[in-house]
Parts: sequence; structure tokens; C-alpha cells
Amino acid sequence: MKSIEQSRPITPQDASKAKLGRIPAFVINIINEMIIENLSENGVTVVDQGALVDRIVTAASEHDTLKDIITCREDVFKRKWLDVEQLYADAGWVVGYNKPSIGDSFPAHFTFSPKQERT
Repeated sequence: MKSIEQSRPITPQDASKAKLGRIPAFVINIINEMIIENLSENGVTVVDQGALVDRIVTAASEHDTLKDIITCREDVFKRKWLDVEQLYADAGWVVGYNKPSIGDSFPAHFTFSPKQERT
């Protein structure tokens, strides 16, 4: 009789690592570039979601294996490539996400702030 392989529940740390593996490196690189480009003197960065998605779609269109998969902005959202809050939190950032409600006129954006060291 063949034995059944036992699985174990995934840990939060393992889930975070697995999630990073599902977000292409070029997406992380684009976010990193935008953090650097928009970094203020106090270390806080605001990354416009629309500009971020546009860069991702443009980069995907130049990539042989992605150009037929990522053809529009919705494809980025369907693949959850912007669900990066925990990944960046694990790297030392406090990440916020703001999107407009009805009647608001600001663009959706991420805010990256360095975690404060406790003394």
C-alpha cells in the first residue's frame, strides 16, 4: 500500500515568500524604481497606482513571454501583482494604500514609510 504524503499548514512566513515568487521580479523592480524616484527627504514615498500599472503593462509588452498575457491594466489586477504590502512590510516599510471614495478626486496610491526603530 502506498503511503499518503502528509502536508502541513503554511506558515505566514512561507506564505509571504510564496507570494513574492508569484509577483514577477520586473514588477518588484518597477516598484523599487518608483520608490527611489519619489523618495522625499523624510524617507516617505508616494507611488501613484495608475503610473505604476502603466509601467508594468509597458514592461510586459516588451517581454517575450508576457506580451500576449498582459495586454491591459486589468490583467495586472487579476494577477494580484499589486498586492505587495506585506512583502514591503517584511522588508522594513510601513505600506499604506489609499483610493478615492465617491466624491474624492485624488488618484489611488501607495505610501511607503520606513518603519521606526523602537528604542
